[in-house]
Amino acid sequence: MGDPAAKRAMPAVLPALMVYAVLASIGAWTQREQINPDGVGYIQLARALGEGRVLYSVSANLSPMIIWSAAPLTAAGMDGQLAMRVVQAVWGGVFLIGFGALLGRFTTTPRSWKIVCLLCAVPVALNWSLRYISADIAVAACLAFYFSWCVHPRLIETRSAQLACGFWGGVAFLAKASALHFVLLSLPLAVMIRWWTRRRDAGETTPPSGRRAVAAWAVCLLVFAVVISPWVATLSWKMGRLTFTTGWPASMPSTPIRARRNPSGSSCRSRDR
Repeated sequence: MGDPAAKRAMPAVLPALMVYAVLASIGAWTQREQINPDGVGYIQLARALGEGRVLYSVSANLSPMIIWSAAPLTAAGMDGQLAMRVVQAVWGGVFLIGFGALLGRFTTTPRSWKIVCLLCAVPVALNWSLRYISADIAVAACLAFYFSWCVHPRLIETRSAQLACGFWGGVAFLAKASALHFVLLSLPLAVMIRWWTRRRDAGETTPPSGRRAVAAWAVCLLVFAVVISPWVATLSWKMGRLTFTTGWPASMPSTPIRARRNPSGSSCRSRDR
């Protein structure tokens, strides 16, 4: 499912990616010892998955995408904290590409303005990927691609756009479970807005019918369900009841903590003011 918008946006994305790559490389190394409570859990689960303890790595509190991304690095012997920083830095680059794909839908916007917007997004990507270990940058990247397909001009008629829309919505849920509500609410809204704009377009000779719009929404929702169902089924089997996540009540931002060593050589953590 190649995205023409992403291809059109690549010339505008490259300057932002180059700036981000330099700053993220420096930041990932300097922040390699930064840790927060959720980060401890992500690292432990990624190590467990890298060691082959698959069932142990399944957590209803922490979404799996970051864990799956870091597991190959920890399995290769990379330090867990550094592996998480590398993974989050890569997801930051994916976010910029997804944001560029979204901007690529606006065909009348000059390229210079798109470059400016993407350069302004670089500090956002750096903050989300380097401040602390979390799934924020991963879900932002997935939702950027999701939105780029939601605003596809022929979302109702084009099956590939519907498949991509549902796919990226499902991946966003795997990145962070809070995306579930967002996708379920925004998906019918996106289809309805696209149907309404196509109907009001004076130059449209054969506007899509309401039945076709409902069918497009159903295809997106079906693909979304197919993507998330293996993970939901695994969680439900492990928890003994239908489970999407157990992390929503405790979805508070974590305080960054820096790992330090005391004179005796043992590790301790102190809050980073």
